Amino acid sequence: MMGSYEANSDTGSLSPVDSVTSSAVDLRIKERSLWASDLSTSQNIVDRTPLVSLAKDILKYARTISGHFAAHELLQPSFALDAPETWPSELPRDIHDVRTKLRGAVADMNDLAVGPKESIMWMAWGYHDVSLLRYIQHFQVAEAIPLVGSVSAEEVKFCFHRS
Repeated sequence: MMGSYEANSDTGSLSPVDSVTSSAVDLRIKERSLWASDLSTSQNIVDRTPLVSLAKDILKYARTISGHFAAHELLQPSFALDAPETWPSELPRDIHDVRTKLRGAVADMNDLAVGPKESIMWMAWGYHDVSLLRYIQHFQVAEAIPLVGSVSAEEVKFCFHRS
């Protein structure tokens, strides 16, 4: 009866492989081939996960909005210094609805990316962010800091003592 053999990489010799080990090796080979043949199925499963589904929705909504802005020669939303501070007041209803869907999907994506426990912590910390913004506005900190260039802490501190 002819058995299975495996090579020993250290000695270069062949050793008989028992049926249990041979079965495990055969199983691993079958798993690899199933994995390779099921790659497209796996990709379909991944494409339907909440993160990927939301990412697709976000991209679809962003393209719709950007397309509308481009078609109507409106400035695109951006973080540039000369970017519009507000959205156009007269958006068509369908674009307004897409913007609402975009904001919801982005919020959901953030919640998934952060996770439930951290979401609650960030919600609590958000209160502090709002408080800080209130103090920045009250003490006019933003007015003391130039948009371009730099300012020393002493110069900013001096602005507070004047008011």
